[in-house]
Amino acid sequence: MTNKTEIKFASLFKTYKEASKEENMYDHIDLTVDEMTVDVKGMKKLNRGDADVNPDIHWIEFQNVRGDRGWIYGKAEYIAFETLDGFIMIDRVVLLEWCREMITDRKVKDKKELYKLYNREGRKDVISLVLTEDLLKLPHKKISYVGNV
Repeated sequence: MTNKTEIKFASLFKTYKEASKEENMYDHIDLTVDEMTVDVKGMKKLNRGDADVNPDIHWIEFQNVRGDRGWIYGKAEYIAFETLDGFIMIDRVVLLEWCREMITDRKVKDKKELYKLYNREGRKDVISLVLTEDLLKLPHKKISYVGNV
């Protein structure tokens, strides 16, 4: 495991199983913890040139840079979103249904707007920007760094 965010997440559990390269690439599974398959998502910058990540937002991937189905359609049972104090784990299917309700305009835009589909120039990806505070309104499990690190 080389991804720093995945290592931080795994360290919060007594045991974990790292996904195979194929599971990671095609099924969008990073690891299994407590018999749950998880795809781990780190905090991201809003703009590439930003100095720091933005804990107030997360990106949802509907189509990846290769033009294949994005991680929201993967086989992971849970998506673990990194926050400033740990992670929130959300059932992937619940998240997908919520996205279908929140993102009603199916036209892909070339600028970043909340709850709109966005495509980066020169890439095949389709992503959407969502607020962390809205993710926290969904049923979730909080995994805190406090007491675990």
